[in-house]
Amino acid sequence: MGGDARVTPRSPREKAATAAAVLLAGFVLYTAGAGQFESLVQRSLFLAGVIVLGLLLYPLGAGRRWRPLGIAVDVVMALGAIAACANITVHAGAIMDGLPSATPTDVTATAILVIVVLELSRRAIGGVFPFLVIVGIAYALLGQYMPGRLNHRGFDVYFVTETLYLGDLGIWGLLVGVAATVIAAFTLFGSLLLYTGGGQTFIGLALRLGGRSTGGAAKIATIASGLFGMVSGSSVANVATTGNFTIPLMKRLNYPPGLAGATEAVASTGGQLAPPIMGAAAFIMAEIIGMDYIRIAAAATLPALLFYIGVFVTIHVLALERGLGRVPDTDLVPWQSVLQWDRLLPILAAFTGLAYGIAAGRSIQTAAFYAIVGTIGGFLTAAAVRREAPGAVAARLLPAMDGAGRGLVI
Repeated sequence: MGGDARVTPRSPREKAATAAAVLLAGFVLYTAGAGQFESLVQRSLFLAGVIVLGLLLYPLGAGRRWRPLGIAVDVVMALGAIAACANITVHAGAIMDGLPSATPTDVTATAILVIVVLELSRRAIGGVFPFLVIVGIAYALLGQYMPGRLNHRGFDVYFVTETLYLGDLGIWGLLVGVAATVIAAFTLFGSLLLYTGGGQTFIGLALRLGGRSTGGAAKIATIASGLFGMVSGSSVANVATTGNFTIPLMKRLNYPPGLAGATEAVASTGGQLAPPIMGAAAFIMAEIIGMDYIRIAAAATLPALLFYIGVFVTIHVLALERGLGRVPDTDLVPWQSVLQWDRLLPILAAFTGLAYGIAAGRSIQTAAFYAIVGTIGGFLTAAAVRREAPGAVAARLLPAMDGAGRGLVI
């Protein structure tokens, strides 16, 4: 792995990462509301933003003596990737209207972009995915030398460039297209909802619903992760958000550290199955099979319910075997605090907007925008009633935009 994304909050790199994340979230918000750009423009601008933010979050050589060299490498990678993406943005019309032939410049741009994306993937998630991509590209270029059934006629570097770079396949294919539109919009929606009261409400509900039973701390983790997963669709974001509360709580109540971590990880993974947001795979599935997303989400309801029932029952059995009791009353929050109107208003407004968009037959991305508008509207209304200062309001919205941008990378 190249670097740790956790840095000093006020470091220059962290400030730059926050700025890049907010700009990326702003791009997502604008295109969700005003409509996306032409496909290649949307995808190339989005990928450029993700790469720049990713290099800031996962720097090369962070905390090491040779960090200055890492900075130079990251700057070169960022500039090269931006140039490669900008080339597609500028020439998107010509690429889609004709059948462009690759030039040496295109080959170079493709090589730079592929190297940057694979290196960033290596830093963020490990080496398996980059290795598989390298094997695939190598097979396309060298397959004519393979024996038996693995042999093919061979493709030169110009044909591979045209497939990967000069069209809406390859780098600019379905996965990036869905990520740059639907997934990005719902990631922003989930982040805004959690930062405007949803997070506290979900934790409070989990405490009240699961805290008084056997194995209460682990059940709290399950309930909270399920609720968070319904609006985030990201296992990583789910662990980072709910785990900060549930894992220390379980350890404080004498849960083995391994069990505490495993409980949170398993419960958070189920968030990708939980409607209405679900994970990236659900949006990709809807695109591939040509089915409305709402039908995909409806079909996932029963499997998601069974998943969490299974986790809940397993936790209960383990708690009985190991004598893990309930959460002390001193750690439980009162119902009045859980059901505060100013925390519930953004949630109710958000799901009202989402339901309206779906019922009106809008695209799922537009429905997500209505949900975002509802979230922000409900939050601003509550802040106005409380006579909250504009600076305090902005101080709560800015981390939501920051978290959404980072969530698109992570």
